[in-house]
Amino acid sequence: MMKTLRAFLALLALASGLLGCDASKTPFTYETRGEGVVVTGIKDDKVVDLKIPEILDGKPVVAIGGRAFCERPLLRMAIVPETVEEIEGGAFLGCTGMSSATLPKNLKRVGDGAFYDCKNLISLTVYGTLTEIGEKAFPKSVELIGPPETVAQKWAEENGVRYQLLSELERTKEEELE
Repeated sequence: MMKTLRAFLALLALASGLLGCDASKTPFTYETRGEGVVVTGIKDDKVVDLKIPEILDGKPVVAIGGRAFCERPLLRMAIVPETVEEIEGGAFLGCTGMSSATLPKNLKRVGDGAFYDCKNLISLTVYGTLTEIGEKAFPKSVELIGPPETVAQKWAEENGVRYQLLSELERTKEEELE
């Protein structure tokens, strides 16, 4: 009787997630890197609107792993949290349906081909914190919007990608409101 009761309680605790970490609660796959977490993918192939959390397993999400969300034509948008400092190579490669992405202000590095072949991606706002942009990181069809005299502006000029100054865009919006 006591064995049965213990087995029942253990099963109940396991089912309610009281024993150990229940990784099945998050739709994301990830790995720990130092004090942070790198998102390596998502379990659901049919995700359309992707909002990556700032924290997984009690640790900040610091990077989007290489090829984490590649070849997902159904993906329309991605919101990357402010905690992310790196988007590794091929992270969103071939997401041909993606038309919108929000990049964090703390982003320092975008790897090779991170957004390559995202044909519907029209514009991306980048910030002065970006210190490294890999080859073919963004499609030629995109317009990067950001501050003047940055790594992003130089990269855009060298790669034939349109670059609009963030200050010019803000002035245009103010003029439209008047």
